[in-house]
Amino acid sequence: MVPEQGRMIDVTEKSINTSGLSRRSFLSGSLAMAAGAGWLSGSAWGDASLGLEVLGKVRPRASKSIGGSPLGVGFETLDRKMFEPEPTYPYLAELGAKWARMQTGWCRCEPSKGKYDFAWLDGIVDRLLGMGIQPWFNLGYGNQLYTPEATNQFAVGWVPLWNQEARQAWLRFVGALAEHFRDRVEHWEIWNEPNHRNFWKPHEADPAEYVKFVRMTAPVIRQAVSEAKIIGPAVWSPAYFKGCFGLGLGELVDIVSYHWYRAIPEDKYEAGVAGCREVLAQHKLNLPLWQGKAVALRKRRVRVRWPTTRGTKPGKPAGWCGARLTICGCAST
Repeated sequence: MVPEQGRMIDVTEKSINTSGLSRRSFLSGSLAMAAGAGWLSGSAWGDASLGLEVLGKVRPRASKSIGGSPLGVGFETLDRKMFEPEPTYPYLAELGAKWARMQTGWCRCEPSKGKYDFAWLDGIVDRLLGMGIQPWFNLGYGNQLYTPEATNQFAVGWVPLWNQEARQAWLRFVGALAEHFRDRVEHWEIWNEPNHRNFWKPHEADPAEYVKFVRMTAPVIRQAVSEAKIIGPAVWSPAYFKGCFGLGLGELVDIVSYHWYRAIPEDKYEAGVAGCREVLAQHKLNLPLWQGKAVALRKRRVRVRWPTTRGTKPGKPAGWCGARLTICGCAST
């Protein structure tokens, strides 16, 4: 049960229906659930106090027991081996999320030219599916085999767009990946935050180049996955977002993804979503909106102990840790 404006809303139904709630009420209720279940207790957050009143406790339901929900998790950065997934599975299975955004990691899947290794990705996808969680893929990033100028081993942000060998290798990789997962993954998002200089290298971020990139990539996915849903542009920059659809992105994607960065996640949220819808309406597009990421930015650093595969690491911003600990993918209907 979630408290909302003096009444109790049952969240134990097989399908969670939030259509009657405002976004702010839904988020407030979710935080109350987390506080009551102890997820946001003092022991989890060190000395930080959120000042939330404990309203009660909610018994979680396993993802496998829920028929459908718009809620998901960001199960990202595994392409860069930034955490070990195995210890997370028991907790993830009980979270109640039904979707997981995963980054595919070209550099990890093609360690030598023309030789693909999808075993690491197979294991994760199959475990998630076994829990009742549907993965959706975020395609990226680069590969030093084809962009040797990349300044990090995982070629994060290096786009295979500006030389012929890199373009052809990218399309071969995407085709092999799509063929391999055609029966398990239907939703494919092309690149991550192409509006950001850290994720669109070596050139300046440009909506025209992103649309060109999607235009050459999407058909390869569709050829292998007949029911594929192409997703983009995975940004939060109103000007960039508008520019993409002015250049025809709406003709190439089936779902529109956006990211949300605010110190208070629900701050001006309704206005932000309305802005996205206004852009789509200008181009006579009736496409679903998916929130692919939500991060609470914090100006004040709060010391917490953050578990990693190498022990504990104090000093991470609480907002960053909170974003990793809580649900951060949500479809906006």
